[in-house]
Amino acid sequence: MTSAPDLDFEVRWLPYQLNPVASEDPSSKTEMYMKKFGKTREQVQQMAQGMGEKFAAVGLPFRTEDGALVSNTYQSHRV
Repeated sequence: MTSAPDLDFEVRWLPYQLNPVASEDPSSKTEMYMKKFGKTREQVQQMAQGMGEKFAAVGLPFRTEDGALVSNTYQSHRV
């Protein structure tokens, strides 16, 4: 944008699913990461700490404690 100020354009944000095969039943985010990345609980916790720091640096929340849940987001994309 700043490198080509003479160009006109429009940004369109569209929804997409990060994991379209995820179950609609909520499950543990930690366990999902363990399965997805083939890591131990401790490795996932270390990874999540780094992700949390990156999220916080740009003002975004990030939860991975065992109470954090994930599920398929298809229904929310229909709204």
